[in-house]
Amino acid sequence: MTVSLPTPEPGHGGRPPTSPEKARPGVDDLRRVGRWLRESREMIGRVIPEIVEDRLRQHGRVEAAEESFDRLRGEAASLRNELTQLQVEARALRRQLVEIGASASSAVARLTETVRALEEIQHWQPTPRAAEASQEPPPARSRWRLAALAAAGATAALLAVVALMLQSTPIPPVTPAPGPALPQPAAVPPTTDRPSAPEPPAPPEVARLPDKPLTPLRNEIRHFRVVNVSGHEIQVVIDYAYAGDQGTRDVFIHAAALQEGDELRRRVPGTSFPFAPIRVGDGSATISITKQSDTGPSVSTRIKICMVSIRTRAAFVCETFPYTKAWDS
Repeated sequence: MTVSLPTPEPGHGGRPPTSPEKARPGVDDLRRVGRWLRESREMIGRVIPEIVEDRLRQHGRVEAAEESFDRLRGEAASLRNELTQLQVEARALRRQLVEIGASASSAVARLTETVRALEEIQHWQPTPRAAEASQEPPPARSRWRLAALAAAGATAALLAVVALMLQSTPIPPVTPAPGPALPQPAAVPPTTDRPSAPEPPAPPEVARLPDKPLTPLRNEIRHFRVVNVSGHEIQVVIDYAYAGDQGTRDVFIHAAALQEGDELRRRVPGTSFPFAPIRVGDGSATISITKQSDTGPSVSTRIKICMVSIRTRAAFVCETFPYTKAWDS
């Protein structure tokens, strides 16, 4: 006896139908691939902003280093110029001292020659007659007067040289030597004949207010203003105060335009990561937020501003301000 098995009916297109047990693995594979795609999108959304921010931090550090190098180079050039000027002045003063010494030497030599010439003239004068000998001699114009004139000229020249040398040397103040105290005159008792003058009234006491304690400077973002430049750009002017506790270098202020939702994932697509360096004390910074890529129109409702330290790789002050901006595509 022969039993015939039932043949499956052909499905659509002449193919035999597929059983649910055989079609189940394909559905699981599709779900698994979809889950992988969603997880990959979320991971990329978290990793790419961190990579871009790290790149911007490195760029800021390089710019700060270049600014420091330019400042130090300018200071070195100014110090070099000052050193050159001082060297020129020192050479000029040395030349003046040499000229003054040469002038003094020539003056002394001329006075010496004049004295010698006068001595020779006096030596070759004829002797006076006997009649003239009884007369009174004229006033003496002897060599002593000439020698005194020569000594006076030499002394004047030396004093001029010493005075020029003392112009560049500060003279310390003269302190009197300690000695015995001078006796003070004894107080004369008032006489009883004339009445004593009335004492002047004491000045009224003025109440002094206590000194107001100084308020220490703290890190804060005080105010911001927004200038709507175009549909793809806005400028944010930020007033801040920085106490300097994070150092004086590699400290920046950062601004971002956010949509509704999570701050990290709801940044306006295509906007940049702008920043500006800050200094210790009260200051103001201008940051331009630009939409760079064509990602379609969007609307931001908040602006988040943070002070960031590259040394600690963290934001130490953050403030979020409401501001609505319609971005063009």
